[in-house]
Amino acid sequence: MKNLFLLVTLVFGAFYMVPSIAYADSNPSGTHVNHTNTNGSTPLSASSSSDTLVYYTFSSNFNYTSLSALLSSATTDFSHLDHYYIGNDGFGDVLESYPANDATTNYATAVSNNSYFTLTLNAADVVNVDSLVFEVAKGGFADPRGYFIRSSVDGFTSDLISETLPAGFNAAPVRKSIALGSQFDGVSSVTFRFYVYTPGTGYSVDWRNIYLKGSIGNAVPVSPWSIIASILLIGMVAVYRVHKKRNKVLSV
Repeated sequence: MKNLFLLVTLVFGAFYMVPSIAYADSNPSGTHVNHTNTNGSTPLSASSSSDTLVYYTFSSNFNYTSLSALLSSATTDFSHLDHYYIGNDGFGDVLESYPANDATTNYATAVSNNSYFTLTLNAADVVNVDSLVFEVAKGGFADPRGYFIRSSVDGFTSDLISETLPAGFNAAPVRKSIALGSQFDGVSSVTFRFYVYTPGTGYSVDWRNIYLKGSIGNAVPVSPWSIIASILLIGMVAVYRVHKKRNKVLSV
């Protein structure tokens, strides 16, 4: 009985110790660390496992410049735009995207006219897509021009970001970063739509350096303290069985 009582005590002690020990190991300084996004959205948690899933510079062609081993493929589709090409907007090479037609002059008509291009990720297994980063600008001085981005995780119903670009002369593309929520965890495929609107098909919204960051989606971390507790629990059951068998023998 003494051995049984000792094992029970150790098991419960291990479980009570897990939270405090795990916290001390993961954050020895006692400070909360996170990455701040440039557009003021929810900060990204610091993670050594974060990986650039796919990167499009749009500096010379429409192909990605890097693709993570976590993905099986990444594709773009520009068929819903009136036209598009790689050009120099005065601040370097960009993807110049021209809206679906001359009637696509605001947010509502961008939706109704399907004025967008897409970027689709296909995972080798499943991935957690953590953030979407890009640079965007006007292709000239005519207004209004704007964009918004949606995704397939909710059927393209809500905006991840929406912005009317600053009025007046065009300027260098500005970097934006969107922290994606838990609905983007454990996905096997996801498509992003980049909607655009301008005063007409002769005016563009310009993009460059579009990339997504993420991590493997099916890795489940196991605490070493959980393993120790499991071993102690197995030991407790074994001692109990031996003790029960011994009492049975003695009672015969």
